[in-house]
Amino acid sequence: MATFRRWFTALAVLALVAGLASAQVGIGGGGPGGPFACSANGAGSPQLREEGFTELLSDILISCTGGPAYPSGTQIPTTHITVYITNGYAITSRLFSGSGGLSEVLLLIDEPGSGLTTGVVGPYGPNAPQTLCTNIAGCPAYVGTDPGTVGGPYEVAVSAPGGTTPAANVYQGYLGVVGSNTVTFFGVPVLPPVVSGVSRVFRIVNIRYPVTAISHGSPVSAAISASPSQVLPVSPASFPVGNVYGPGMVASVNPAPAGGKGPFSQCASPTAPQLSAQVRFQGSFIGAFKTRVVPLTNTAWATTVPNTGSPGQNIPGGLYLGFAGNTESGFILPSDTATIGSVTYTAGLTDYGTRLKAVFTNIPAGVTLYVSTSNAGGYAVPGGTSTASYAALVSANPSNDAIYDGAALTPLTSALTGSDGLTAYALAPTGGVAAAIWEVVNTNHLAADTLTFSVYISYASGAPVPVSSGMPVPNVALSYAPEPGGGSFSAAQGPTALTSPLPRFVVFAPQQGSWVSITLCSVVPAISPVGLSALGLLLAIVGAWTLARRRAAHHPSP
Repeated sequence: MATFRRWFTALAVLALVAGLASAQVGIGGGGPGGPFACSANGAGSPQLREEGFTELLSDILISCTGGPAYPSGTQIPTTHITVYITNGYAITSRLFSGSGGLSEVLLLIDEPGSGLTTGVVGPYGPNAPQTLCTNIAGCPAYVGTDPGTVGGPYEVAVSAPGGTTPAANVYQGYLGVVGSNTVTFFGVPVLPPVVSGVSRVFRIVNIRYPVTAISHGSPVSAAISASPSQVLPVSPASFPVGNVYGPGMVASVNPAPAGGKGPFSQCASPTAPQLSAQVRFQGSFIGAFKTRVVPLTNTAWATTVPNTGSPGQNIPGGLYLGFAGNTESGFILPSDTATIGSVTYTAGLTDYGTRLKAVFTNIPAGVTLYVSTSNAGGYAVPGGTSTASYAALVSANPSNDAIYDGAALTPLTSALTGSDGLTAYALAPTGGVAAAIWEVVNTNHLAADTLTFSVYISYASGAPVPVSSGMPVPNVALSYAPEPGGGSFSAAQGPTALTSPLPRFVVFAPQQGSWVSITLCSVVPAISPVGLSALGLLLAIVGAWTLARRRAAHHPSP
């Protein structure tokens, strides 16, 4: 067991989750393993954000032991394996075709490409390359042997009778064959491990699920069936693959440290960006904010562009120094792609990391509105391996919530500096509405993240329209992005997969507040020189008359 779970090095030290197989792959004990039996469980219990339409569930592990031995060259029996998400809602993993249900969900046999230390000598099991079966009916596999296996010889799956080339070990899942809450893998070969101490492991990855209708604290559960069942006798009836918690994010609008939000005077003239308020997004638990992919190198924007080389984010069960749970993407298989329209999608890869949106409304006429391009200045390597929370401004258009799979992140830049020293980006309102969207590019995998962005204003003296009684108050609404109001998908569309962006969210309740107050100038009426002279003459006459009255009162006539 310790040998099987030993850490290995590939560019960075990668660990495997504790939920890997309960028996070792490829290390035999020399005797028969007993009756053929398989058990299924979730590899972990991730916290699922209640706002999420596309939350990534735990990997599912099926571990088999014992069973009969087959003569060399025999074709390995196959079965159809179906996963049911028992909460009943439609799975939202990305579809790779408009019909037929081909999806990004994958089944891996014996942790291929993991490099785990086992007794296998040849290119089999964890030593095998990841070979994708693209035939919906499955890919034939035959019994072969690895004579160098410790405790062996050990039976392995090969692609042709008497051959040595490993059989296909990655199978594609089809959504909705049995029901919208299901994914099915067809023609999967099941070779019993036979030998005591050896297990056959099937890992299912990239199942995404809408949890927006599931109450806080409730589990999401899965069940497995096989047909024919005797080829894969699996139990138990169901098991957890995640728990829903919420809200995943809490946001607020706060006065700037220097007093912010005003009131600003209409008579003032802040022609440079002056700090008006701060908007704050707080993750409610570790992993509420996620980068797009694992940072495999400490280079700028490594968390935003997938590493399609080797190694990449395709190590079965890899923890990647703890970063794996803080990424929106799942198991990324570069060889499994689909082109829909002009966009090529890759299995397991999301369109972007967690995005945070601020929509400003009722912007006073005459005011120029700015936001900070990040939550902090002087960040050494944005998108690298640092665990200091960081997000970059990627859009200033409320209807442009998403970039799509394969596109590199292009942060918005500006030469302006706000009064607190951060870079200030000017928004361009339409009808008094503007938006800012930031993407998370660094997270702390040991603590919940908090990201605070600055809001600034500038205007010429007398130019802005003051916010007076009865006028709409300037407001900013804060949420995850994309959400239905942003136009990337509709609320009625709900969990539908196809080309809808990954990830995507719903807004349960407004998180908002006022970000500025501008008051009317205190005006003293001006007096012209002619008016001033007349006023002086009148005051002189009144003064002379008053003086005469006083003298007459003290000196009455005889």
